Amino acid sequence: MSIVWNFLLNLLAVSVALWTVVSLVPGIDLEPHDLGHFGAFVSAAAIFIFVNWLVAPIVRFILGPITCLTLGLFNLVINAAMLFVVEAFFNSFGIGQFSVQGFLPAIFGAVIIGVVSSVVNFLTHPLKDI
Repeated sequence: MSIVWNFLLNLLAVSVALWTVVSLVPGIDLEPHDLGHFGAFVSAAAIFIFVNWLVAPIVRFILGPITCLTLGLFNLVINAAMLFVVEAFFNSFGIGQFSVQGFLPAIFGAVIIGVVSSVVNFLTHPLKDI
């Protein structure tokens, strides 16, 4: 039960983070088709979690030497690239239209997603021990 609960809390954190990014960053938009705004954000969050679970570790391993040379700052570039991967997956499923219009909005989006996810995970951490 704890695995499902942790996944749902993570889904909540990423959904809130994506909503914050779409609200604050010009150049990142999410337009739902059939599921409404809530369903579109939850679907985008699920895709984001899947991409960070499967694709991001492979990319981080391959680009590890560059990340070491830049003292970890290259992780921002990798996180921004993951937003483009999420955009491609989300749009291919036909759930809605997720667009990241340029690299600078992707960098800002990656930073905001990291900060908001960390805050929400911090606030929900006591619930993960249930």
